[in-house]
Amino acid sequence: MYIGQTSRQKTHTPVGKHFYLHKHNPSILRWLVLEKVQLPQRGGERKRLLLLTEARWRDRMDTVEPHGMNEAMSYKCFL
Repeated sequence: MYIGQTSRQKTHTPVGKHFYLHKHNPSILRWLVLEKVQLPQRGGERKRLLLLTEARWRDRMDTVEPHGMNEAMSYKCFL
């Protein structure tokens, strides 16, 4: 399982390596919305709020290597 944002092909990440190693076709990917994040009307904290939510879900679902395909857990967004 992978939790996070992605916008381009990243073949060097755990997800990319997994797909390459096991010769998966990207068409088998499935996605699921875990939570709809209500963003502030004025913006500002948008990126931080998304990172906080992502970190919470990574922790809750235990998706950091070796249990999942997320590389590392960053707590900078909580500071």
